[in-house]
Amino acid sequence: MSNFIRLNITFSLFLFLNLNAQDNNSTVLPIEFTIDNYIDSIATVYLKNPHNAGIVIGVINNGSEPQYYCYGEVKKGIGVRPDENTIFKLGSIGKTFTALILAYLNGNGTINLYNPAQNYLPNNVTLPVWKNKQSLNRYITLEDLATHFSSLPRTPSNRVKPPGYTVELMYDFLNKYKLKFEPGSKFLYSNLAFGLLGNILSIAGKDTYINLEKKLFLNKFNMINTGTELNTVQINRLAYSYSKGRESQFNLPTSPAFLGAGGNFSSLADMMIYLKYNLGMLETDLNNLLDTLHRPRKNTGLKFLKYMGLGWQISDFYKPDDASLIWKDGATNGFSIYIGFVKNTKSGVLILSNSSSNVSNTGLKILRKLIN
Repeated sequence: MSNFIRLNITFSLFLFLNLNAQDNNSTVLPIEFTIDNYIDSIATVYLKNPHNAGIVIGVINNGSEPQYYCYGEVKKGIGVRPDENTIFKLGSIGKTFTALILAYLNGNGTINLYNPAQNYLPNNVTLPVWKNKQSLNRYITLEDLATHFSSLPRTPSNRVKPPGYTVELMYDFLNKYKLKFEPGSKFLYSNLAFGLLGNILSIAGKDTYINLEKKLFLNKFNMINTGTELNTVQINRLAYSYSKGRESQFNLPTSPAFLGAGGNFSSLADMMIYLKYNLGMLETDLNNLLDTLHRPRKNTGLKFLKYMGLGWQISDFYKPDDASLIWKDGATNGFSIYIGFVKNTKSGVLILSNSSSNVSNTGLKILRKLIN
């Protein structure tokens, strides 16, 4: 029996008992709180917004097997509900995939997190360098790129519509760019930095970004519906995307220069495997990388996003300075995505939506109910 059907039976039973008690002038029975009820109610509120189309939610509660909750439509007006195998674009959650590749190559000695990124680029590319007051050079390191402390801008000024932004165009921009402040000194969210990082990993790993993902973790985790390219069957399972209620202009390919910044597609079922990995619930030879990925490395100076790990954003959850909540959000072309977890509780939440309405607060609310 599906979660949705079970939920409606449970809700209807408690509603009947309440109404029957009132008819008999008896004590009103409270509706039992369950996480099923809560997720159903929060999804109902989300879908009351006429701009929103569909939403799928995955939950791991205290080390449980993943539970799926699916609502709305894959395309407005056709009445087809998304499920755990519906494909969504992940947007910036893909940055955590790039970080995983980075951690792996750092762990096997192919690269070093603390080396200048310049060391891994072709001779025709010269990254900008900051000279401090002592006329000493401060280079952009791989860690700077992976924590948004590179001082590179969010997007390059010479960008073109996807999928037309090439690695060569990115190199041309970087050769001319002048840093506005010292690398490592200031948090500045940068898609360009992660695009560059993905390119560097391809060079160092001697393979395409797509193949690095597959051979390092996607195949190992059996994430069969995840990647930067979709086959015909997967394209047919791709949810339509909506921005402010209108179907978005959706460009299937991501520009080559930005694969590392967020070019991946995935499903709820696949991403719950990824959540299990990050909670330490999978038996893999990559578990030794979790501390490298999740450790707070930089204080952003922000309240809602206090620290950066490698690709992962970290916030306080129980009390100030506990750095317990690890999360990432993503938004692109009418998709809104959230993944968040608290490792010591083995609990986490994943939300995929084919609407532009942000789902991060929704995900955090559910997580707080799980751990309350």
